[in-house]
Parts: sequence; structure tokens; C-alpha cells
Amino acid sequence: MAYLGLTSPFGIAHRGGANENLENTISAFNHSVNLGYSVLETDLQLTADGELVISHDDRLLRNFGLRGAISGLKYSELATLAQRNGDPILRFVDFLDWLPNYVRVNLDPKTDRVVEPIIRFLAQREDLWYRVCIGSFETKRLRKIRHELPQVSTSLGATEVRDLVFAHKTGRAPNLPSNVIAVQAPEKAYGLKFVNRSFIDFVHDLGLDIHIWTVDSAPDMHRLYDNGIDAVMTDQPSVLKAVLVERGHWRENNGDF
Repeated sequence: MAYLGLTSPFGIAHRGGANENLENTISAFNHSVNLGYSVLETDLQLTADGELVISHDDRLLRNFGLRGAISGLKYSELATLAQRNGDPILRFVDFLDWLPNYVRVNLDPKTDRVVEPIIRFLAQREDLWYRVCIGSFETKRLRKIRHELPQVSTSLGATEVRDLVFAHKTGRAPNLPSNVIAVQAPEKAYGLKFVNRSFIDFVHDLGLDIHIWTVDSAPDMHRLYDNGIDAVMTDQPSVLKAVLVERGHWRENNGDF
């Protein structure tokens, strides 16, 4: 139960379940929570006037069909715009007000500009420290957050995962930060498949979870769980739920605080 008190195996709704609803919208989050998910993955951007909002992209084109950038608009301007499914963009604080108290959140600060604001925000929200894990490709962002917020859990950044793979291959003991709780990675990187049973066992021996993203087919989900991973991150939350139900591992309201 390394990851925020959850019992493995479990599932994570990536961007709220991006193939079943428009990603990172209240419609997506409601859908996955109504399915019974205990973990949502989402992303943070920062408006021109310093408001944290839920979005993977800074550019407006893909979800809004408009030119421009979130970072170039004040929140009051952004709030007048509808996304392609009609939902408004969510402020982080409004997302948290909606969030059921048993649901954990895997947060990705998508730009360097997000780091200081999320540190300041979480420093004032002790109630979230045991419900949030920060994950990012960018190791420097994670190191800054770990230094300023040692109470908040993180996953490993891309360079740290690379170093862990190297440690596994060479038999060296890795040097892990104290508040790292999970390895979150794709199954393959740079054309190399590094997630296998030996690596998964190595990660577990270090006391960490291993989560693989983004996996959307049932056969791949079954294969990864067969190999011992703790969680799949998926854009297809209905498919993943069916897999976990079939395996006898579906748990609604998984774990407690």
C-alpha cells in the first residue's frame, strides 16, 4: 500500500478518462468517479493572473477550438469560454471543492510556471497532503516540490526512472528521495521495453508502486497486471474497470485515510 493508502492492484483514470469524455473536464471526472474510481490523474496550467486551472495543454486549440493560450488569458476571460463538450475550464480550487473525500489525485504540473503556485497552494492545505501525488516528466520540477513540500508524495521524473532502470541492470543501489512513492512510466521508452517482471520486482523491493500509462486495451491491461504492476493509467476507464472486475480486484472507495 505504498500509493496513498490504496490496496493494489487498482486503476487510475488518466485525465479523468480521456477517451470516454473530453479530458480534464467535470464531465470526465464525474464519469470516472461514478464508475467507482478512487484515483484521478490530471494536469495543471497557470493563467496570466496566476490562477491554477485543470488542463493538459496551454494552447486552446485542441479542447476549445480557439487560438491563443491559457497563460495569455486572465481567469475571468478564460471562464467565458466553453470547451468542445460545453464544459467550462475548471479552476483547481473548484475541482477540489467537488472532489469526493475518498478520491486521490495524481497531479502533473505541466509548466515551470505552475511549480511555485502549487507549492504555495498545497502548503496551506494539509488536508490534501495524504491524497495527492505529484508526477511529472520534468525531474527539476519534482525536486523543487520535494524540497519545499517534503510532506507531499511524488513519483519519479523521467531522468530518475532512467537511473532506476540503470540501477536495476547494473545491480547498483539507487538513491531515492524520501517522499517518492511510485514509478510512473510507459511500458516502453526510446524504443526499448524496460518493464518486465524482474524490474517490477526490483521496484517493489524498494517499497515503491509501479504504474504504467497510458494503457487502453483489455489484453494489455491483463498482461501488465499478470506481471505484477500495481496500477494501469487509462483513457478507457470503463474498459479498465471491467478488467479489474473480471480479475476480482475492483474496489470502490479503495483504502481509507
